[in-house]
Amino acid sequence: MSIYFTSNKKDAGLGGQAIRSGIHALTSRLVIAVIQIVTTIILARLLAPADFGLVAIVAALTSFVPMLIDLGLTDSTVQNDHITPEQISGLFWLSLATGTTVAVLLLVASPAIASIYKQPSLSNVAAAWAATFVLYALSLQHMALLRRAMKFRQIAGIEITASVCGSGVTIMMAYFGFGYWALVMRPVISAAITAAGSWIGCGWRPGPPRLNADIKPMLKYGLNVTGGAVVWIGCGSADRATMGFVFSPTAIGLYQNALMLYENALQGISIPLHKVGVSALSKLRAEPKLLAEKYLSALSVVSFYSMPAFALLSVVSADLVPFLLGEKWRAGGAILSIMALRGLFQIVENSQTWLHMPLGRPERWIRWAILTGLVQVFAVFVGLPFGVEGVALSIVIARGLLAFPAVLYAGRPLDLRFITVIKTLGPQLAGAVASILAGKLLLHFVMPSFGPVLRMAAASAFCGLVYFGIVVGIFRSTEPLRLVISLAKRFIPARFHARLPFATAP
Repeated sequence: MSIYFTSNKKDAGLGGQAIRSGIHALTSRLVIAVIQIVTTIILARLLAPADFGLVAIVAALTSFVPMLIDLGLTDSTVQNDHITPEQISGLFWLSLATGTTVAVLLLVASPAIASIYKQPSLSNVAAAWAATFVLYALSLQHMALLRRAMKFRQIAGIEITASVCGSGVTIMMAYFGFGYWALVMRPVISAAITAAGSWIGCGWRPGPPRLNADIKPMLKYGLNVTGGAVVWIGCGSADRATMGFVFSPTAIGLYQNALMLYENALQGISIPLHKVGVSALSKLRAEPKLLAEKYLSALSVVSFYSMPAFALLSVVSADLVPFLLGEKWRAGGAILSIMALRGLFQIVENSQTWLHMPLGRPERWIRWAILTGLVQVFAVFVGLPFGVEGVALSIVIARGLLAFPAVLYAGRPLDLRFITVIKTLGPQLAGAVASILAGKLLLHFVMPSFGPVLRMAAASAFCGLVYFGIVVGIFRSTEPLRLVISLAKRFIPARFHARLPFATAP
């Protein structure tokens, strides 16, 4: 158990450890994203859009609850220079008590939720959903200790197993006619497997419940993190919670599945990089100049590969959604095309936590989260008169305008300047915008009558050529390619290394 309670300092192998952890985390999220997308493709053919809409309303109403249960204590566990088993035991019991309390409150409130939205089935959905919060609380500190020890390979195994089991049960229930209950049970099963896996994988066991003076600084830090996260996530779910009063469950279901496809692409990058980034950069707190340098380098590489992916998703979504989910979901293609535009900026916006948390300044994050939350809610109400597409577009515009200011505010303690950030991200952004315009022109004027598979294949090739032609050919941005090729050398026989372009040591 000593590995979890050693001093949290930089060592000589941090760079390589961070790279290996990043590979494990990204691979895990990629596998999970594929599992979720395949599951959704199957469920879309077995269930009605209204089933997805009902579950989406409850998910939106309770989206902030996991962070409320967490109380920011997992980040506190990961980042503190010194922790003790007694401290972590206290945090474990605190999270469990919070999770149990929230679960009981949701159970009691479930009839009222059904009455407010005039959807009787919501009472059953909310009541069953409550179980996930107790199960979630059971795994929090165990997963945090694994993160602190940079054991992302074990974390990947736990998360993939939970995803496979949850999806498998959901598909079987949908096949046998359980309707929305299939969607309700998915998070319950996944949370149960995660709890069991984290206890087995970590090996640590909590002691008796005890809150002492050593926990107070961690709790103070965690409450600041939680305040920002609750506002951030709660306001981010205002779209579906508000649309439940205005649009039918079917319309919300279309919106929800488009959002699911977008978020799977986003979370496949954002979630693991947040976990690895915060864990690794926290060890550089005493070296602010190096922290800023490593942050910009990481953001450059992530944007280099994520921006063209979201650009392509925006271009092909009109064909992709009905191809994957079926014709009854075609209207979701236009929604996804709009949502994907936000991906060009959301990775940048989300990276602010790579600075706030390692710098130990969560209070700055909560200030920015409040501003962001107010803007998000305002954007939702502006878009409501124009339908679900209007809500999606309004959010994209509002949050896109906040992306660069978010990073500059987070980086102010490091004296991070706009010109530095734009030099880091400008080529990627220019290439992504150009590829979107080129791809849409190609499909509209050259290939309007072609089949969906051919249209998507042609758009993929054309958008890729435009993007890499601009970013690599014009701006000469090759460092992200060098990094990936250097990593590939670890898995390729040495006799082939000389044939790899851009290869340098990692």
